Amino acid sequence: MFRYVILMLCILHYINCHTLDMGTCSCSCREDGNGRVSSSRGAAGPPGKAGPRGEQGARGLPGAVGPHGPGFVPSLGSPTNPASTCTRVKQSGISDDGVYSLKSPGGTIYQTYCDMTSSDDKAWTLVGSIHENNILGNCTVGDKWSSEEGNVNYTGLTSWESMTSFGNVESVTSQDFKNPGYFNIESRNIMIWHVPNETPLNQLKQHSRFQYKTTNNFLDAHTTLHGLFKHGYPMRKVPDKHVNVVENFMASVINSTDRMVAAIPRFYRYRYDCRGTRGTCITDGGRDLFDTGNRIQYSINGGRLSPYLSYGEKYLPDGVEILSWNEGHPFVALVWIKDTTLITSFKLKV
Repeated sequence: MFRYVILMLCILHYINCHTLDMGTCSCSCREDGNGRVSSSRGAAGPPGKAGPRGEQGARGLPGAVGPHGPGFVPSLGSPTNPASTCTRVKQSGISDDGVYSLKSPGGTIYQTYCDMTSSDDKAWTLVGSIHENNILGNCTVGDKWSSEEGNVNYTGLTSWESMTSFGNVESVTSQDFKNPGYFNIESRNIMIWHVPNETPLNQLKQHSRFQYKTTNNFLDAHTTLHGLFKHGYPMRKVPDKHVNVVENFMASVINSTDRMVAAIPRFYRYRYDCRGTRGTCITDGGRDLFDTGNRIQYSINGGRLSPYLSYGEKYLPDGVEILSWNEGHPFVALVWIKDTTLITSFKLKV
C-alpha cells in the first residue's frame, strides 16, 4: 500500500514537472492510528506562463456625438440655421435638390422642398401643393384649400387668401400642403408641377408629368401668392345669376387680338363667308386642310353634333354658354361651362 502511494506521487511528479511544468511536487505521508495512510498538501508552486491571446471581441456601440468645437457654424438651411428662402441656401454654396429648413419673418421654422437645379442663379421654394383625393369630388374631405364640407359659397377668406398653414412637406403628394412661404416669400415668378399621388419626396422632379413657369415677373404687382389671390383674384363663387362674365372675358380677349395678329408671321386675313352664306364659315382659299371653310358645331355629354353656329351669336344650351367673335382676326370662340353637375363632357368642333 505504501509503495503504491509513492509510485503514484512519482508519476504525478514526473508529469507535473516535465510535461506541464507546474513546478516541484511534494507530498508527505503518514499512517494514522487505524493503519490508513493520510497526507498533507504542500505549498503552492509559482504561477505558470501566460497562455496565448484570445480572439478579439465584437465592436462596441458608438458613443454619443460630442459638442461642436468653438467657431462651428451649421450649414444654411439646416434645422439649427434656417434660411429665409431656398435661393439663400443655394447662394451659400449648396446645390442639391431636397428638403431644407426655412424661417419666416415672424420666427416660424418650417421645412420645405427646394428645387436648386431648374434655374442657374436662383432656387425655387415649394410653398404649397393641391392634392386631389377624389377627382370627381367638390370640396370633399381633405380639401383644405376650399372646404371639406362641400360648401363653395364662400363668404369669408378661403385658404387661397388667408395666412393659414397646413400639412407637412413629407406628405406633399398625399395631402394638401401650405407653408408660411406662401404669404411671406416675395417672388416674381411661379412654377407649377403636376405630380402623381403618393410620389416619394425625393422623386418629385423626375416623376412630374408637366412643369411650367412664368418668366415675365408675373407676381411683381402682388409680391406673394397670398397677395395674388387676396387682392388680384379672390376665390369666390360665381353668383347664381349670370352677370356677363362671358361677355366681359370675350371683350378683354378682343382687345388683345391686334397684338395676336402682329405676332403671327404672314397672317392670312380670311373672309367670313362660305358658298354665299355669311356668318357660318370662313373661306380660307384652299390654304390648308379646311378647303371649304371653318365651321363650328358642338355636342354635349356625347350627344349628336349641333347645327352650324353663326358667328357673333350667343348660344345657351343647358349648363353652357357659347360665344364667338363676329368677323374678327384671329377667329375667337369662347365656351363657358356653367354647371358641371349637368355637363360631363363637351365637344367643340371647328
